[in-house]
Amino acid sequence: MPSPLAVSRGLLLFGICICNIESIVILRLVIFAHTAGPFEILAAVSSTLALLVFPITLCCKRHAEASNTRNLITFGALWLLDLPSCITLTIHARQNNATALCHDLSQSGDCTMANILIGCYYASVIFAIIGFAIAYIDKHPGIPKVSLRYPITQAASSPFAYTLDMELGDVHTEPPTGKVKHAGKAHEEERWTEIPV
Repeated sequence: MPSPLAVSRGLLLFGICICNIESIVILRLVIFAHTAGPFEILAAVSSTLALLVFPITLCCKRHAEASNTRNLITFGALWLLDLPSCITLTIHARQNNATALCHDLSQSGDCTMANILIGCYYASVIFAIIGFAIAYIDKHPGIPKVSLRYPITQAASSPFAYTLDMELGDVHTEPPTGKVKHAGKAHEEERWTEIPV
């Protein structure tokens, strides 16, 4: 089962993708109607580039040692690509008594499409910032946190106990002697059997 951070990252990427697709659909209508200005062209180019970030990051091979670098780059690139459109469309919407973007997107001056377009860019930028923060918090995505179900114990009477300690870096000056005390009553005395080879 994926972690909640991985699920939230996936949902944020899906939201950013939907916002960019919706803004491209709105801007495509304006570009084909020949009422688009430089602000709308810049927004369409940045949305197209933002959509190209997804296949580029998915095609990159994952390294054996997982890190959050790929997620940080993905959300950072999406934020950097959508932020200029967010700023320029907001500035353009405030021109001509706050009707410039409305007249570019609709011949009648209806501001519904302009509000949806600016809302898509703001949502995309906010999703990218949240995704960047989640990617920064999740240092090792994809690596399950495994805890041992049973503790690793070694018997002191085992002939391999001394060599195992040396291999693990737990060097004793002399081989351990004595019996290991176990928690259960049934294991108070260890029973080792010699098996002929």
